[in-house]
Amino acid sequence: IRFYEFLSEQNALWRPPRWKYDEGGILRTKPILRLQDGSHVNPFRSDGSPNAYLAVGPDAETSLPIVKVELSQNKEAQGFLKRLGIPDLDIVAEVIEEVLPKYTEDPVMVEPEENKRDLEKIKRAFRTDSQEKKERLRKQLCETPFILAECPSLRKTIYRKPDQVYFGSDDLCMYFSGNDCFAYINLGHPHSELFKGLGVMETVRVQRRRGNVQGYVPIADRHSRHKRGLNGFDPDLRVEGLESAMANPIPEKSTFIWNEIAIQNSDCIHGIVESSTRQTYEGSTKEDQKSEFGRLLTDTAWLPDSNGKMHKPRDIALDDLPESFIRNEKLANQLGIKSNVVAKLLKETGLSQKSFDRARQIESASPETKQQVDAILRKENGEPPFSENESQSPGRRGEKLKAQVEDAPEKKFEKRKGSIRTTRGEIDPDVYLRNQYTNQDDHLICQICKKEMPFKKRDSEYYFEAVEALSGKYFTKEHEAQFLALCPECAARYKEFVKRDKTAMKNLHHTMKNSDELEIALKLGKLETSIKFVETHRKDMRTILQTVVDQNDTWSDQDQKDVTTASLRYATALYPEEEDLV
Repeated sequence: IRFYEFLSEQNALWRPPRWKYDEGGILRTKPILRLQDGSHVNPFRSDGSPNAYLAVGPDAETSLPIVKVELSQNKEAQGFLKRLGIPDLDIVAEVIEEVLPKYTEDPVMVEPEENKRDLEKIKRAFRTDSQEKKERLRKQLCETPFILAECPSLRKTIYRKPDQVYFGSDDLCMYFSGNDCFAYINLGHPHSELFKGLGVMETVRVQRRRGNVQGYVPIADRHSRHKRGLNGFDPDLRVEGLESAMANPIPEKSTFIWNEIAIQNSDCIHGIVESSTRQTYEGSTKEDQKSEFGRLLTDTAWLPDSNGKMHKPRDIALDDLPESFIRNEKLANQLGIKSNVVAKLLKETGLSQKSFDRARQIESASPETKQQVDAILRKENGEPPFSENESQSPGRRGEKLKAQVEDAPEKKFEKRKGSIRTTRGEIDPDVYLRNQYTNQDDHLICQICKKEMPFKKRDSEYYFEAVEALSGKYFTKEHEAQFLALCPECAARYKEFVKRDKTAMKNLHHTMKNSDELEIALKLGKLETSIKFVETHRKDMRTILQTVVDQNDTWSDQDQKDVTTASLRYATALYPEEEDLV
């Protein structure tokens, strides 16, 4: 104590270094620290870290070297030691320097009881107020196999890193059955909260990049090489244990994969990857890709039928899956599962499964086989055969055609003046209609046939036609709400049987303007059908019709009679059993 009191006034003997090559006071490299066991050490190691710590109390329990307690408790001696740079006993340092190295070197030698004591120290260390120390400790813990966990396939306990351990459940044990990598602890473990913060999971680990608010998933972003997935697509998604689980599928395991993994990540089965040499993605190219996750799900026989037999997704219908499978049309479409619509059509038309399978093979068949299969399918489905008109003498016919072409007049064009609608580009009904008629399964629905639009374009957006519901006589202002979302076939019928029929147009205008029904009866040639609206679109359109009044839009008594007669005729056709009431 007297020695330390003396040194306290001799700063030059123990001062810290002042510049890069300065070693500081000479006593910094002399054994002047007396430890609890009576031995002496230098104050600091060669890297500048302390060789000992000051005890924080008379009963300090630690495996770290500490300065003799009597010296730590003496006010003058303690003052010198703190000025020298000797820190208080640091339990975080103790854990990092003394506890964790045991598990890195040879964890098998650490007995369970010793592990319990170590976990208590780790828990106390995590209570430190220093965020820097806590983060340093967290990093070391995540890299150290210090958690004693059960490994069912090996039938023994084993030390694992936090990101190699799960909180055990019946579902996880079933999913990982036979997988040597699976190890778990009970959810009721006394240190569960600590383990959760370090990465022990209750659900299967999924490594996936998340997209931004626009749905772009960054894949590559460096000079002249920029890639991103569109609409949340991450081609590099990985699911821990999935390949092993699907190698030996059972119905319960398949149900778990479908309900808990595949549905949540269905947008990563296949999607669009956009590439560009510019960060702004100018002049980009787009490629439709299937992820490894998607290949595993689509190319493996893992989906059970009602008898428990496993099928590849393309060989089974959604309705054939057991009731335990959540019905999800988006996932079914991504996997190529036969939709409920196909299954229903097969049932209604009487087309056999065998014929359906033959039809699916047409793409890879020869032209002759395609014709044969097509004829069989048409005959079985009650369709008329396609016209056959073979040339009796193709050579002679070819010569005649060549002569006709040579004598045919050249095409000529002349410029003519006409009226052009110049304000159409100021509105974008496509976006408006997509938002209105995309259902919860992300399917865009036609307002007339009420079916999903028949195909998607190369940019993965549905193709549809935005058809103006009424002519310019009734819609004199530009607005997105005056358009209908129609599939190509319904669009063609609507243009032919409504837009080109003045009476049909007038009747429809009157109904749209004066009725608030969400479904309006419609006749397209011989087809009795209807236009169906969502509530917001219907109200928008009615508001426009009631706001913009055409000066020529006057109704005579005969007009009213025509509309009434047409309405009665439609009602009778739609509800024949109520004809008397109508």
